[in-house]
Amino acid sequence: VVQPGERVTVPITVAIPDSVRPGGLYGAALIAEGGEQKGEVASGAQVVSRLGSLFFVRVLGDVIESGHLEDFRVSGPAKLFLDSRPIEFEMLFSNEGSVHLTPYGIVQIRNVWGNVVDEIRIEPYFALPGSERSRVIKWDSPKGIGPYTAAVYLNRGYGDLVDERALTFWMVPWKTLAPSALAVVVLAIVFYV
Repeated sequence: VVQPGERVTVPITVAIPDSVRPGGLYGAALIAEGGEQKGEVASGAQVVSRLGSLFFVRVLGDVIESGHLEDFRVSGPAKLFLDSRPIEFEMLFSNEGSVHLTPYGIVQIRNVWGNVVDEIRIEPYFALPGSERSRVIKWDSPKGIGPYTAAVYLNRGYGDLVDERALTFWMVPWKTLAPSALAVVVLAIVFYV
């Protein structure tokens, strides 16, 4: 019995049979409250609290480590000009290997003069073998107007291989600029009429 706020260590042993081929094995240990549920059941539904811990086991031997950055783009429908904040970038990483990979890296944002205005860390995450994993990176602080270039440098998680992709987008906060533009048009009409 674990009391609220109490911490318990549960030893778990993973035994791999000799006949298992090299590569990755994946699973989870789930701990549910109370084994046999003695709580009330309402309308045929029952609530069960569970806690899980993932297991990523690598069986040593001849494994295939292979993956790459498949796509890097601005999230959402394609637009010529972006006007809202934050801006979200979407990456797609493909793992073609036989073990999980943990890609990580950075996204650098450069202004029209090529100066780095921001860097966003991409914390390590896992991509299971034979799968594609999408990741969204938010940029909360676009400042100014004009073109920006976002470049991703993604380490594949093995062999120190880094994939690079870049895209250019225009930041035009028209909702902020519209009142100023309207004021200029009104002043021009007043002075010329």
